[in-house]
Amino acid sequence: SQSLPQDIYVDSINALYKTADVNEMVLLGQSLAFVPHAELFLDRARESARSNIVTVFSSIAHDSDYPRRHFDQTAWNQLVLKAAFLAVPIWSIAGLKERNNPELVVMLRHYVNERQAAKRSVPWDLWCCIGWLAQSGDELEYLRQQWQSAGMKTQGAITLALSENPSKAAQATAGMLSLPGHPASELSWSKLAEWPE
Repeated sequence: SQSLPQDIYVDSINALYKTADVNEMVLLGQSLAFVPHAELFLDRARESARSNIVTVFSSIAHDSDYPRRHFDQTAWNQLVLKAAFLAVPIWSIAGLKERNNPELVVMLRHYVNERQAAKRSVPWDLWCCIGWLAQSGDELEYLRQQWQSAGMKTQGAITLALSENPSKAAQATAGMLSLPGHPASELSWSKLAEWPE
């Protein structure tokens, strides 16, 4: 494809997208991280990131580091929020910790408020984004309150995220919230993912 003129190459990839079935969309999403001039297919990647078809969404969110490398902050935040809406893993999105940002935390807290007001469940792993950046007394108190009313899996996520936060106050809070038999030092996101809800 590198020998093709760029416009023909781009048109060819776009044509594949237009006629692709779900399985082909998944393959195209996974391949974007490896194709030449990957930045030219940002719109296609964002389409996959907005998909309600879990396999298509996951092809870009979980099986590729394309969003980490190419999405701007708005597109990145929408990707993470979409993962919450689809109830697919958030913790395993490539680049999640390095791309985490205060604007995303605000969006996720609004999402939590809406879900809890409607008495609906909240994805256990969205707490990683909130916990990694919590520093103020109000932020830490919010997480303490959430921890107290949460199930064990969410408690583990809040504890682990606070323990991974560089803030001494956050780490101290993690120490106060540790689970019996599950010290923060023995927790990991992959282990928590295996816990029952």
